[in-house]
Amino acid sequence: MPHSSHITSVELYALDARSDRRGTLAMFHVLDVPNMEYSSRNAIQEVQHIYALIGYANLLQPGQYGTEGEQGESWLQFFKSNKTVIVVHKYWSDDQITAFRQIVEAMAPIYGWEVKKRYTANAVMG
Repeated sequence: MPHSSHITSVELYALDARSDRRGTLAMFHVLDVPNMEYSSRNAIQEVQHIYALIGYANLLQPGQYGTEGEQGESWLQFFKSNKTVIVVHKYWSDDQITAFRQIVEAMAPIYGWEVKKRYTANAVMG
């Protein structure tokens, strides 16, 4: 039985070599509940826990936990229109990008997330 999560599924994307490898790395679909502010804050916290595992354990300043914005050399944003938390990579190393994807895939069966890979084996990975 999966543990409780405010994320229902994740889409992982390839990075575009033409844009200096920056761009949307992942899209986390948030549980659709009446209190969307609560759900989105918890989903952001779940993503921030992954950040901690790839080297950004000390990334949060007081009051930043569960909030969107620039953090951990990336951009974290919640879009209410499609109920998603977007991770836009800016300066992560190839190893951090690979680890981020591996952690998401490892967490998926625990939390019941469906993971969709939106890239091919030959895509720019990091």
